[in-house]
Order: sequence, then structure tokens, then C-alpha cells
Amino acid sequence: MSSSCLLPASGFHERQKLAMCAVHAINNIVQSSKYSKTDFDSICEQLSPLIWFNPHRSAFSIGNYDVNVVLLVLQAENCSVLWHDRRGLVTTHDLDIHDAILWNVRSETWLGRIAGWRHWIALRVRDGCWTNYDSLFTEPQDIGNSKQCAALLNSEKDGHVLLIHFPCTED
Repeated sequence: MSSSCLLPASGFHERQKLAMCAVHAINNIVQSSKYSKTDFDSICEQLSPLIWFNPHRSAFSIGNYDVNVVLLVLQAENCSVLWHDRRGLVTTHDLDIHDAILWNVRSETWLGRIAGWRHWIALRVRDGCWTNYDSLFTEPQDIGNSKQCAALLNSEKDGHVLLIHFPCTED
């Protein structure tokens, strides 16, 4: 996508392993490999201390963490999070007052499509330029300004958007 941003997409970028996109997305938001599968599994067990099946992750214990786990991690990071109401469009104003986004879309992997899984994607802004840190990408990709980012988010009608305001990270 063409953009008016002069900054190249850069920064810490954690790549996809198994169905660990929530872990990778959070690490891409905080710009370090701060969290692991063990951390997320521990939160799942706190939420639902069941022995055989935990509803907050994949039954195969390979990830696919739900929004409850993600929200608790962001809370621990002291982030302010707003779950965008998808009955309305994401606006440039929404983006101009937030620092990052966690975007949850239908999984496009073969296993994800079969299992009905979803995929977490981290988007961050720096000096007015939004960057996509999707863990499936080989490197971060420039999105552009807030108008271009809003158009991308609004193109996915089934995507869920968590708008994040730091102080959860330092640039």
C-alpha cells in the first residue's frame, strides 16, 4: 500500500510459531520478547483452573489465546484498552488518540480455517506512521497515515479491534 509516511517500517518483530499469534502480537506491541507461552498458559490457568480443557486457549495447547488472556496481559502492562464497537467504522480520530492496535481477524492458515481460529495482529504508530507487525510477515510493513490505517481496519468486516494507549511501552 502506498503511503505518505517517510519512515521505513522498523522495530522489534517477532515471527509466528505454532498458534502463538497473541504472544507474538503482545511482544510486538511492547517491542521485546517479554512474554512466552508459559506466561500466557499461566494466565489461562488462573482464569479457568480446569484440568482437561481450558476455554481460553487451544485444546492442543499450541496457543490460540482468547481476548481475556490478551486483556489481562495489557492490564499488567498498564495499558489503557478500548474495544472498538464494530457497528461503527474505525476513524482517524480513534487512531490519532491511540498508540497501538491489536487486530483480531479470521485465521488464513490451513489449520486455522479448518478449526475456525482467529489471528492477532499488532499495529503501532510512530511519528504519525502506522506499521503492521503481523507475525506471519517476514518483516514489519508500512501501512501509512491514520487515514490509510483506518481504511485497512475497516476493510475487514469480521475483524475485532482493540485500541491501545500506552504507557505500556517506551519508544
